[in-house]
Amino acid sequence: HRAAWAPLLGAARAFPRLRVLAYTVWLAERGGSADQPRPGETRPLTLDVRSGLAAKRRAILAHRTQLGLITDDPHGFTLPASLIGRALGGTETYHELPL
Repeated sequence: HRAAWAPLLGAARAFPRLRVLAYTVWLAERGGSADQPRPGETRPLTLDVRSGLAAKRRAILAHRTQLGLITDDPHGFTLPASLIGRALGGTETYHELPL
């Protein structure tokens, strides 16, 4: 999705006080090494989100069809355990992009 960032960053530079943060939802599961932020490309910001874990758990459970409920479609979409584990891990890491 780096190509999508180019127009976003171009527009963001018009607003000098704007902060651009990226959250990498699928990077660990579907990204390759070239997709990882390069050294110095971003400033990682890790936040403690433990206070919101109950709400996150309820939100994930509300999407039962993405938790393996549908078994008759071999191309069906299921959230992998690794993604759910990260979502409920107590921290979230965002990447701030310098403008």
